[in-house]
Amino acid sequence: MKLRYVGPSFGVDGLTNGRIYKCLAVEYGLLRIIDDSDDDYLYSIIPGPMWDSNIQGQWEIVEDDEKRTLAKLFDALKIAFEDEARTEKKRKTVNVLEEDY
Repeated sequence: MKLRYVGPSFGVDGLTNGRIYKCLAVEYGLLRIIDDSDDDYLYSIIPGPMWDSNIQGQWEIVEDDEKRTLAKLFDALKIAFEDEARTEKKRKTVNVLEEDY
């Protein structure tokens, strides 16, 4: 699977605007990406540095797997945002790494 990051570049070894990254897997709703450090890290489906929430980019699917894993994940996010806009109710943020999720 491959994704293009579109947004402000950040971090020395973070993400660069316009660059295509290999996505190894989807884990806990996060993307395991080989970033500019050439190591794999978990990134949000709404990418940006944790230290500055004003910097946000987006992912564009370049290549998906045969199960359409990325397309399904992004479709679910789109539906969640549409529901939030329609109901004007903010979604509760949940720590998906907690065992009792």
